[in-house]
Amino acid sequence: MASIFDTGDSMHPSARAKHEGMAKEQAFEDLCISSGIRCVKYKDFKNQKNSIQLYKEINNNILIKSVPYESIYPDSMCRTEFVYYNRITNYTARIEIKKQSHPGSTDEKIPYILRNAQEGKFSENELILIFIGDAFREGMYQWIEEERKNIKMPIKVFRDVMSGVFYIKGKMI
Repeated sequence: MASIFDTGDSMHPSARAKHEGMAKEQAFEDLCISSGIRCVKYKDFKNQKNSIQLYKEINNNILIKSVPYESIYPDSMCRTEFVYYNRITNYTARIEIKKQSHPGSTDEKIPYILRNAQEGKFSENELILIFIGDAFREGMYQWIEEERKNIKMPIKVFRDVMSGVFYIKGKMI
């Protein structure tokens, strides 16, 4: 018999949040693919043999998943969800997607990614931040606007997946 406290959802709130965030990343990936962007895993793209084959078979627009970078912490490698690469124009964008529909610590990761951008840890032309949900702390967007002034890398901020995809589509040839 179920407890009177059983909500019917056995998933821990942090596990549920991670699952929901991954679903939004998948939605972004799916929308990019439906827009004609080829998606590959970084490990496949990095592998020289696979990379040559992929380079021959893919179009000019590539979305690379789970791309590492050396973080501000010494000898520490981190990852962002995606890097978009246009082979014709050489335009690149590092893409980070964060979802927060309940109060929590997701938005505490934003200063970390911006500090990495400020310290020049990203080689891409632009940083794209996509925020989904209405539980980000009050003042976060204003804080990001202020921080952008201290970062040489252009930063685009979107509040939904579709806006981010439309922006990327505008970079396609």
